Amino acid sequence: MVTVSASRACDWSSVVASNSWSAPSMLYPELDAAVRHVAGYARMIKDLYGDKNTLTGWMGTVDADLPVLHSFTAGLRRDLDATVAGLTLEYNSGAVEGTVNRIKQLKTAMYGRANPDLLRKLILLA
Repeated sequence: MVTVSASRACDWSSVVASNSWSAPSMLYPELDAAVRHVAGYARMIKDLYGDKNTLTGWMGTVDADLPVLHSFTAGLRRDLDATVAGLTLEYNSGAVEGTVNRIKQLKTAMYGRANPDLLRKLILLA
């Protein structure tokens, strides 16, 4: 049985590699395949090695093994160049997304309480 504390994220690669995962995988082979494919995609994201050939090969095996993930792989194929760039480049929009999230939180907290001038000052000072 796999237990995860609230303060620590689960490392699924260790779960897949452990012997405790073999019993459910024998009962549910689709679940085992889903775990393997999702772990492979997570490695591509983490290690930034999802080049075009690797990604298309991964999508082909996922489509063959798990038809339920076909809509996910179809979405990746729709914009393959952007997906490959996201999986291979070290640049991301995390800082921008964090700033947008902070502004949205301020707007939500001040809804109905502040006029646009005060809200603008809060955004610039925060």
